[in-house]
This record gives sequence, C-alpha cells and structure tokens, in this order.
Amino acid sequence: MGSEASEQNQNPPSDQRYFPRWNVNNRVLYRCEAGSDHQLRHGHTKDLSCAGACLYLKEFLPLQEKIVLNIHLSPGTNFDLRATVVWQKAEDMSYLTGIAFHDTSEETQQQILERAFEFDRSKLLEHWYKGWEGGT
Repeated sequence: MGSEASEQNQNPPSDQRYFPRWNVNNRVLYRCEAGSDHQLRHGHTKDLSCAGACLYLKEFLPLQEKIVLNIHLSPGTNFDLRATVVWQKAEDMSYLTGIAFHDTSEETQQQILERAFEFDRSKLLEHWYKGWEGGT
C-alpha cells in the first residue's frame, strides 16, 4: 500500500446522505471499465445504499476510475452495477474504497431498498422519517 494510496487518502464525504447506508458484508466481483485488463477481481462490501457503497478491495484504484461490479445481496440475489471511485484509503491489508453508482435501474434500486428494509427495518425507517413528528 504505497505512495499512491497516500495521495488518495482522503476522508470520505459527509455521512449526511439522502439514501441510508447499512453495514453489510456481501461478496463483490469487479473489473475496471477502461484498459485491456478485464480480469475479475474480488472484494466485499462494508456498507451499501441505493447510491453507492464502501468496499474492501485488495488493490489500489485511482480516483474517478470507472468500474463494473456484481454485488451478491443473498444466495439468490445479485446484480450488475456501474460505479465510479470517489475516495480510497489504505486500511490494514486492503483499501477501503468509496464508490458512487451511476445509470442504476429503478429495479436494482428497489432490490437494494427491499433488502435494506428486510435487513434493518428500524434503521431505514429512522433515516427516512428523521425529524418528522407525525403532525400536519
């Protein structure tokens, strides 16, 4: 985890996101969109939302690198996404990598939300209704 990581050792953006994230450990297969190397690499999620994810990866990726990935939500549910690296930080023997999804279908977003609702219903509801007092 050499000098290139220190150049991108930026702090992640604020956690005040519109879409809630929840901590999950899902298998991820990914490859870079550009270049001739289309070898699939392995990683796993730290957290996930409809808009992006935080991944543990074994390799350095430059900021703004476009990747194609497949996330396994459950044994029968996985989906393909396109994303861009927005930050990366060396951590232990891996790189903690923030990605933002793009061109995500409504169907895929719905699958992620349904899985989040099943996974941690109270956290999702708390996020969506934060500050709402139920009055008119």
